[in-house]
Amino acid sequence: MLEQIKDTLLSEVAPESILIIDSSSKILYVNSSFEQLFGYTRQEAVGSDISIIQPPTLAGMHIIGLNRYLTSGKRHLNWQSTRTTGISKARVEFPIEISFSHVRTSDHDYFAAFIKDITEVVAQEKQIVQQNEELKKKNDELDNFAYRVSHDLRAPLLSVLGLVNVYRLSPDRGQHAFIIDNIERSIKKLDLYIREIIDLSKNERLEPQLAKVNMYDLIQEVFKDLHYMESFVKIEKQLQVEVSEPILADSFRLKIICMNLVANSIRYYNPRVDHPQIIITVEKVEKDMRMRVKDNGIGMTAETRARIFEMYYRGSDLSNGSGLGMYIVKEMVARIGGRINVQSELGVGTTIEITFPFVEIS
Repeated sequence: MLEQIKDTLLSEVAPESILIIDSSSKILYVNSSFEQLFGYTRQEAVGSDISIIQPPTLAGMHIIGLNRYLTSGKRHLNWQSTRTTGISKARVEFPIEISFSHVRTSDHDYFAAFIKDITEVVAQEKQIVQQNEELKKKNDELDNFAYRVSHDLRAPLLSVLGLVNVYRLSPDRGQHAFIIDNIERSIKKLDLYIREIIDLSKNERLEPQLAKVNMYDLIQEVFKDLHYMESFVKIEKQLQVEVSEPILADSFRLKIICMNLVANSIRYYNPRVDHPQIIITVEKVEKDMRMRVKDNGIGMTAETRARIFEMYYRGSDLSNGSGLGMYIVKEMVARIGGRINVQSELGVGTTIEITFPFVEIS
């Protein structure tokens, strides 16, 4: 009698949910932890089939497994610890871990199940897996980055050195201007690449910093900074900013995002169209700000559109950039909590839309 009282008291204070079933899967006993976990009172649970806490997809598997064990003694599950899914009275499914024990009397079989809710454990495991995947991605990108940096920094330098030697050896003074122009192009390419590396580094290190930003002025600065590009003057630029008041935003990242998008529209303009143009619109949409950069340039194939955010991907033979521009855009849009959408058709043009949270100036 004392042993029965002790066992009952222990089961009631146990943190695990405990239930006992017979060979027909009828519930004979549940403890208070079971009531809290699954939402059934003891009166509702006792006498019911164990299927009340099993998702429909698993109930049939339980019957098959139990019958197999009773007839052959074979176990297909680890009785010390098995992960599966439970379902509450409110029909909410959640991950559980079960351990089993079996007692056979002269004429009956009884099974006890000790059940733990492992929702938090599974969530933590998923977070660890996600973090590991992100870490692997970062490591792969870092390896690729280190290789490409060493190559892409050396290439313009070697080009400059080669041109300097040609300049020294060339008796033709008329050729000197041509050589100087090429040296200047190599230096500008090197400078652009170094600035992109700095931008990437800042994006990783610096938290988003909100300040008052006038979007019209910011985009005008972008146009001014890009006026040196070869095709800049050939393209009509339209700016439609529907938000005249300053907004709170990360001006550093917004400017670099806009710089890269506009630079691509200039770089890949279509010389065959009558009126090459870039149309930039900025508007407030519900709780977001939306910036759209639309051009009638050469456009992209479906394959290029799917890969433009990859580090060092160059989608066109016309590209003389580093292949970092759109990767930087993607990373910076993510840092400001935004979204990016790309629509493009080969020979027709490209529209890239950036959406980021609107923060009211108090």
